[in-house]
Amino acid sequence: MYSPNKQETGSVFRLLGTSLCFFLFCLSTHGQQPFSTDDADVTPKGHFHFEFSNQFDWLQRSSFPSLRQNTADFELDYGLVKNLEVGIESPWLTIFNADVTIPRRPNGIGDTNVSLKYNFLAEREGSRRPAMAIAFNLELPTGDTSDQLGSGLADYYMNGILQKSLSRKTKLRLNGGILFSGNTTTGAIGIKTRGTVLTGG
Repeated sequence: MYSPNKQETGSVFRLLGTSLCFFLFCLSTHGQQPFSTDDADVTPKGHFHFEFSNQFDWLQRSSFPSLRQNTADFELDYGLVKNLEVGIESPWLTIFNADVTIPRRPNGIGDTNVSLKYNFLAEREGSRRPAMAIAFNLELPTGDTSDQLGSGLADYYMNGILQKSLSRKTKLRLNGGILFSGNTTTGAIGIKTRGTVLTGG
């Protein structure tokens, strides 16, 4: 029959104690935009690339009377020259407000984003250097501010991207950017404070 020695018993108790502290002192956290998760790839010259995504959010209490938001995002990119693409992106927003609010469910186009992305360093097999790209975004205030569909501000944002293949199926991407002016709201979500914002992902 096996009986653990003092060292093994001590290790087990330390592990249990650490786990107990972790569960007792964990606090809930709240995250919000901006999440920058762009890649370093660009659309080939003379080609179009269309992307659609949909995001459904339960909003924080501070957004009341807005409770939930659906963001259907449409993006069209075009390869202008080698390693340089231009893009336009427009969200269709639906905000679900509390029963007492008028309008109860405003929906429509949000703020439209126009972008340029340049891939100035491609990843090469056998090289340790990652792919590198830089993107500049101008967000135009096309959304209706009275229904919270737009911010009413023009945003100027620059983002840098590093991308490295870890295997044939796995890529690591690092984003870091700066919003020079405006704010990062998309409808009722995002950071509403005006000014400079640093982003990462």
